[in-house]
Amino acid sequence: MSVVKIKVLFFLFVFLVFFSLNLYSMNISVCNFKKIIDISQKANNLDNYFRKRHMPLAGHGMKFVLVAEKYNLSYSFLPSISIIESTGGKKSFYCNPFGFGRKRFTSYDEAIEYVAQTLSEHKYYKGKSLYQKLSVYNCCDKHYKQKIFETMQKIENEKTKEPAHEV
Repeated sequence: MSVVKIKVLFFLFVFLVFFSLNLYSMNISVCNFKKIIDISQKANNLDNYFRKRHMPLAGHGMKFVLVAEKYNLSYSFLPSISIIESTGGKKSFYCNPFGFGRKRFTSYDEAIEYVAQTLSEHKYYKGKSLYQKLSVYNCCDKHYKQKIFETMQKIENEKTKEPAHEV
């Protein structure tokens, strides 16, 4: 094999390695971009759902979605609890739209974070399915789980016709 052929093959090898690494990094970027779009759409859907029904939790959609991602919960889970417990914040006291004991919060964002973390990490909830978590969360109302899952379905079926955030 001549020196020229070796140089050409080496150049092609380096080019292919470099090109494939760039494609790999572009794929990661595309995946991240798709994730950002998905999060944004879910947040807009939540905000639109709350806003259409004049619920005080309108504008907290992004917090709900980011916390759901952080604690590996369905993005519609906590909003559904807030809708059943306090009509989306209309009947909440001390920024507690979840009916979470007698806990007082200084803001809805604090409540969202606290309840999500508790439902994910507390010994009564950790490692349980959403259905099992709800059995612990409200064991008195025999229709509670059904109400939550129906509300989750309504939220997830909500169609965003226009952006929730004004430009």
